[in-house]
Amino acid sequence: MKSYDLIDESTRKPLHVPDSARINRLYRKEAFIFEWRYTGGHDRRASIIHHANGKEYLVFYENLYGYSVLDLTSMKTANYIPRESSIHDERFEETFIWVVPHYDPFNSLLAVEGCIWAAPYSIVVLDFSDPMQIIEAGRWADLDYDRLREVYNETYDEFKAWTQDALICTNGIISKKDILKKIAQWRGYGIYGK
Repeated sequence: MKSYDLIDESTRKPLHVPDSARINRLYRKEAFIFEWRYTGGHDRRASIIHHANGKEYLVFYENLYGYSVLDLTSMKTANYIPRESSIHDERFEETFIWVVPHYDPFNSLLAVEGCIWAAPYSIVVLDFSDPMQIIEAGRWADLDYDRLREVYNETYDEFKAWTQDALICTNGIISKKDILKKIAQWRGYGIYGK
């Protein structure tokens, strides 16, 4: 993968405006296969997921909010920006910013480290059994939000590992049974239970 910045030199606009961006190109054995433009302004790297279904997927970002997936077999993409973060007026709402995804091959879950505009840094988990089916923000289970809200800037949770039965984080171990229960609980309620 190769990246370069495209900045409108005539206006010196920052990377997060539409006419400036980070251009990313994906290669397979020196052959160019895919390109995307990221206008989020912060450097986030794409990740290749080796899925339990035998396929490979590229998880990448075109905007600060949301995520995109490329099926590396069919070369089809699925793109998502949360509705509340795509509005450019007084109705705009911050949503969870994906930073680093971690795939669980045992249960096809995706743990994603990230934040709501820099703090608190936490982890959301979503069902990734069908990578091309977009999971909306209201169905991302933020496992640490309640705990981190109490200590806001003092506790940051980072991913350590998936095991067959649990998610290991810097601040503890969460059983997959509890994670799946949390995912079911969050469905239809918005990321913070709204």
